[in-house]
Amino acid sequence: MNQTAEASATRSDEEKFHSFIHAAIDKPYRIGKPHKREHSSRWADTMVTSTTKSIAITVHINFNSPKLAEIERLNLISLASQGIAKYWSRDITVNGSLYKVSVAAQHKPDSPLPAILKIDQDTKDYGRSVNAGVLGVDARFIYNKGFFPSTKFADDDFTLVCAHEFGHSVLKAAGGISLSWGHKGTTGVISQVVKNLRLGTQPLAQ
Repeated sequence: MNQTAEASATRSDEEKFHSFIHAAIDKPYRIGKPHKREHSSRWADTMVTSTTKSIAITVHINFNSPKLAEIERLNLISLASQGIAKYWSRDITVNGSLYKVSVAAQHKPDSPLPAILKIDQDTKDYGRSVNAGVLGVDARFIYNKGFFPSTKFADDDFTLVCAHEFGHSVLKAAGGISLSWGHKGTTGVISQVVKNLRLGTQPLAQ
């Protein structure tokens, strides 16, 4: 295959990729202009390589931790980054082709995606992390040091929780507040009541 034909095939693959992705999130797309602002993000960079069927995503989070010692701050940033990488990296199928997605999270002070890091020493009550995704309300990632019997349990919980809370920012970017607060349609947007697709809804405690 000559260089012209190879370049044409690569463009065709890229156009198919962007067309499929845009249709999946119901965003406009025009061939020849795959990088329109409709699907851009100010807190993430993405590199799609059609030839190797790989997608590298770097998310930038402004981790704030005014009450933590430096060693505690760095540890929580590391755990949060590990959680996001672990639970968001995966293989996906795009228009019949398998792509390997790798996600990396980095601290960036000027990122428009802020998150407050906190250590909870309470041994009785579990501190709940949140990410409302609205202007003026920062996400809050809580490390429940006192609640769990060991550091490993606390670490594992924190990595999973950070990945979940970060997901609210992804859902908000893709479909707005209702998709984020409603957990992709699995809970009530305001009530947070879990929906049972066959039996209706039920409280979280049930």
